[in-house]
Amino acid sequence: MSSTDVVARSLDLSARGVDLLTALTETANSPHSVVHVAMEIGRWLGREKLNERELQFCLEKARGLVIPNLRGNQFYDAVLTGTRERTVGSLFTQPSEALGRHMVNDPYLCWMTSTIACLFEFHSENFISDVLCSFIMQAHLSEDGKPVTEYQLAWHPVRLRLKPVLEKIVSSIWYNVVNSGIIKSGQLGSNESLPLPRELKEVCPRGHNIESHTLGLVFSQLRKPRPQVIIESDHVISNLALWLIYHFNGHLRVTVSSKIIFDETLGLDKTQIELRTRKFCSASGPCESETSVPSFKIYFMVAGHLEELLNGKYDTKMTLEQNPRVRQRLYQPQIRPPSGSAGRESMKVLTRQTAHEIVKWLLSLPVSLQLCSNELSFAINMDSETSDSDRNLLVADLLARIPSILNMGWGEPSAAKVIFSQLPDDPIPLTIDNSFDTDSDDENSVLRDIGNEDMSEPTPETILPHFPILRDLLQEARKSCRCTYCRKPGRPSKLEFAVGCLQHSSFMEVMTYVAHSIADAFGAEDTSACLASTPDDLDVVTILHDAIGGSLTYNGL
Repeated sequence: MSSTDVVARSLDLSARGVDLLTALTETANSPHSVVHVAMEIGRWLGREKLNERELQFCLEKARGLVIPNLRGNQFYDAVLTGTRERTVGSLFTQPSEALGRHMVNDPYLCWMTSTIACLFEFHSENFISDVLCSFIMQAHLSEDGKPVTEYQLAWHPVRLRLKPVLEKIVSSIWYNVVNSGIIKSGQLGSNESLPLPRELKEVCPRGHNIESHTLGLVFSQLRKPRPQVIIESDHVISNLALWLIYHFNGHLRVTVSSKIIFDETLGLDKTQIELRTRKFCSASGPCESETSVPSFKIYFMVAGHLEELLNGKYDTKMTLEQNPRVRQRLYQPQIRPPSGSAGRESMKVLTRQTAHEIVKWLLSLPVSLQLCSNELSFAINMDSETSDSDRNLLVADLLARIPSILNMGWGEPSAAKVIFSQLPDDPIPLTIDNSFDTDSDDENSVLRDIGNEDMSEPTPETILPHFPILRDLLQEARKSCRCTYCRKPGRPSKLEFAVGCLQHSSFMEVMTYVAHSIADAFGAEDTSACLASTPDDLDVVTILHDAIGGSLTYNGL
């Protein structure tokens, strides 16, 4: 009996939860592998605080909804053959790969891994779990052909059982497959997990997407075999097109302004889906649409006539607020300035120049090895009277390579900038903005509070007094920002710029570029898409804080 037959028989044992889960093994004909997978999934259930019956219920509902095509199988091969650098450390520090690499061996559940990987190209975890929840529920609850409404989906008792489990599965696959780096560059023609073909990317570099509950409904309708389906829209719908490329088993054609740009047979089914797009999008300007919220329509052929299957809208507020969660190249903008803010391009240039100068300053710091420490530790000497013989070793000499940020052509500041200064007894103001009336006594009080901050807790407030170039950046950002925080008169009692404020975006962007340069210096090729939500979440603030304090310590193993 082949291993595939054993897997199929094991999947039928739905009454016994452990047997259902052990069907996700790599080789089902080995009792040792069965025990290994059962232990991994058991540890995963305990760590995520999930009930085994709830996981079994979710997998039973998802079983066999989609059979991926040849492109999907190439992705599974890349996942199985890829390797990840093992963690160096004590026992059990290596993260479990359950529900990631094991699931791709299950012919009835592997579609979940590839679907999640597809959607991570455009969306975050909560959006993806909503799509899967909608897809599974529409497939089982709309058996009479009438779709379940968004309101019914939101309050259906089945969702209460599916949603928590799907959230954990999506998070696990992101950590162990999408963000783990096991899919190497070139295996699928791109650094991305499941790349959108180049010809489709060239139609629109920004992409257009359907919101979660509607996308799940579209998936449930397109999984049914229909001889011919036509999808009309103003733009190429990226999340739908990418999912079809890896999961549709028929003939897929994409036309833009009556020009065929993608035409490929993806499987053996005698079915056809045609995506008809009305226009190309400009690479430099905004995407044009005939309506404020563009819409799509799906037709299927019946006896030579087109009948509308369903319709909906895309590029809604939900999708426009989404960010991709796949690994990204270094030095890519992570924070987008708020739309409509004045001087966006000038702030972009100034932000990059500020990051460039801080990295140059950090690399040029003189260091000396501290032999009295149990860790690999270096002392930073910023004393201008230090002799040249003591300045032979710099931070740049400790690194594997020079960060490419130094040679990216971001240019020098137009005016001389002071990058770093020791904190004086009477610190200078964080910002100088003559457009607001300030009370001198209040201002001195604020600066006195900032100067007396506890340096043991690295925060933006503790490092900003030492970097005039950062304070100048925030001053310019405040002049351009239109948020209520920056527009109110008077000086704030402390730095509390919120998400959406141009000061917040500028500071986070500089810290992100500096963090990328450090990762680049130690040999990293790309970066995780996990973004910090507040400045306090950035470890680079701690690194700059330690450098100001006169030491750098390597805490790795």
